[in-house]
Amino acid sequence: MSSVHTMPPPATAESIEWKARRRTIVDEMLKREVSADQPWLSIVLPAYNEERRIIPTLLSISRYLENRRIPAEVLVVDNGSNDGTVDVVEATARHYAEIRLIRQGRRGGKGAAVRRGVLSSKGTWVLFADADGATPIEEVERLLCEGAGGADVAIGSRALKAPDVRVEQPLGRQLVGRLFAALVRWFAMPKIADTQCGFKLFRREAADWIFSRQVLERFGFDVEVLFLARQYNCRISEVPVNWTSVDGSKVGLLSGLDAFFDIFRVRWIHRKMTR
Repeated sequence: MSSVHTMPPPATAESIEWKARRRTIVDEMLKREVSADQPWLSIVLPAYNEERRIIPTLLSISRYLENRRIPAEVLVVDNGSNDGTVDVVEATARHYAEIRLIRQGRRGGKGAAVRRGVLSSKGTWVLFADADGATPIEEVERLLCEGAGGADVAIGSRALKAPDVRVEQPLGRQLVGRLFAALVRWFAMPKIADTQCGFKLFRREAADWIFSRQVLERFGFDVEVLFLARQYNCRISEVPVNWTSVDGSKVGLLSGLDAFFDIFRVRWIHRKMTR
């Protein structure tokens, strides 16, 4: 099936004003931080069998970067796909210089692909996002504004509310997500409402420290990444973002159970940091 992208709530005078403010803040960041010898923003997209969903995402990202004149790189990390993902990414990359394919060579899990992409990136800021485009790339400006305010890590959230944000998610997935979030807050990450949204931004120094120590390779890696950010004394900001569930999710029952167990693995793996 084709990718379905988030339709934001109808624009109001207030939402238009806030969007303009965010753009101004990002423009000021660009003027201060942009460098001639490296991208300012790195976007990492882990991909496993995304032949049908990734092209609209890549085209949307490329249009956004061109319109906003953001020096960037887009790193698609193929995680051992056995469909035409590699072919369609390579074909798209021939038309867009910022897109680069990294072949993982084995299916090591989403966490392994994200780690490879982040540690291969060069941007001042590093975003990892889902290949299905569940969160529109324009939402990165919400996260970047948190970075401008001093955050080292800014994460998208489907749990937090805002007047200009809409989250479209099946009821069953909502209920499972709430249960998982409650366990995470209890055992690993208090005060974080949604650790699993696949839309997270890192300052370069924080990204290098965190992902060089990341161990978990499957869907529970998000919890580990945020746990490590806390251990590094990062300032973490959680921001509501537009998000739409897209057909073809790779999160099944077994991967969900594995993520549950990862809540407890995180503290054990990094026990020396918590003493």
